[in-house]
Amino acid sequence: MTKPLTLWANAPYKSQIIIRAEEIQSNNEMINLSFKAEKLDKKDFLGKSDPFLEISRLGRDNQWQPVHRTEVRKNTLNPTWKPFKLNLNTLCFNQPKLQIKIDCYDHDDDGSHDLIGGFTTTLTELLKAETSQKR
Repeated sequence: MTKPLTLWANAPYKSQIIIRAEEIQSNNEMINLSFKAEKLDKKDFLGKSDPFLEISRLGRDNQWQPVHRTEVRKNTLNPTWKPFKLNLNTLCFNQPKLQIKIDCYDHDDDGSHDLIGGFTTTLTELLKAETSQKR
């Protein structure tokens, strides 16, 4: 659904809000996730980067939908973010082969975060990587 946002009848600009809704099936399966990065690109002029991760799933409308944001790790190029849990339905509609995207940004106070980099994967690939790390 797309609806216009208006402040008054003759507003000089046209803003809109887009609302997406989807039915969520009840499922309480959770996954524990933890991430770290090494040798990130330095994005701040006077210091190192202030990185955070944004995890998105590919929605049924083929648009990326953010489902989680990590905390910002201040002034580091080698961050380790706090572990967190996500519901599998939230992460990938309980479909382990559904594409998910993980982007790393440098946080800016004015909200104009700089993209450091990112990748797409699936829950299946993440679980394989986790298994190989334990060996």
